[in-house]
Amino acid sequence: VAMLLMLWYAVAVLLLVFAGLLSGIFLRGLCRPLNERLGLGHGWSLLIVLATLIGISVLGVWLLAGRITEQANELAEQLPRAVGNLMARLEVYSWGRSIIAEVPTTGEFLRGRDSVLGRITGIFSGVLGALTNFIIILSLGCYIAAEPRTYRRGILRLFPPRHRDRTREVLNALDETLGRW
Repeated sequence: VAMLLMLWYAVAVLLLVFAGLLSGIFLRGLCRPLNERLGLGHGWSLLIVLATLIGISVLGVWLLAGRITEQANELAEQLPRAVGNLMARLEVYSWGRSIIAEVPTTGEFLRGRDSVLGRITGIFSGVLGALTNFIIILSLGCYIAAEPRTYRRGILRLFPPRHRDRTREVLNALDETLGRW
């Protein structure tokens, strides 16, 4: 059981590293035109690309935040009224009253294993985990995009000297293929 658990976590870590590698290749691909057309150094072009992506993200959040907040407020206002209307309509019928009798009270709703509070905590935990993974992927991508030769040399050193030329060829092919993807 312990080995399966370790294998499960190893797969998750490898997927994070692969996603970081893909984001690094993506960032390098965005830097290439700046390097070639403007003659900027790799560091400056990466800085411009990152600043542009951050700016676009901030602008998108700014443009969408007002609308999302407005819709959440509307939902918070309309949902209690809708539930009240539904309860009033159900009370008219005998089968509706039996359904209402089965609906848990607020205290029952918040307690227990399948409680709303437990579900909200699970959702919060999942969102926080996804956000953490996103930050790890972006960080890895930035590091890989900033110093790709360093990481390439490190990978090459993992292989015996007699296999390094072939490994270099494979890494070059992977870089080109993933960059076009």
